[in-house]
Amino acid sequence: MQKDNKRMWLIIIAVVAVVLFMLYKKPSTDITPAPTSKNPPSQTAIATVSVSNFAFNGSSIQVKKGTRVVWTNIDGAAHTVTSDSGVFSSALLQRDESFSYTFTKTGTYPYHCTPHPSMHGIVTVTE
Repeated sequence: MQKDNKRMWLIIIAVVAVVLFMLYKKPSTDITPAPTSKNPPSQTAIATVSVSNFAFNGSSIQVKKGTRVVWTNIDGAAHTVTSDSGVFSSALLQRDESFSYTFTKTGTYPYHCTPHPSMHGIVTVTE
């Protein structure tokens, strides 16, 4: 009879252990990737203009609609990038600071540096 009791207790302990294992096991961390599109989104084109020697280098550029233009001041003096029509305007850019604007409409966008009115540039945006 004692052998049967021991066997029964071992079976009960084994069943409880299996049940506890099933209840408390960690969920799977497998991640199924989302399906990919046949036409992945295109990256935004970027054009750069440097500001040095009191001039916009690349003062007249032509870009396609959706292009982001980045102006970087590498001059010792502070400058702005300010649209003549008020479409965009940077803060005063110190050396190694940048400003960017994404052109979403076609057209011609003249701009200037507010503290230095002799500094001019133009961005022409096409389809």
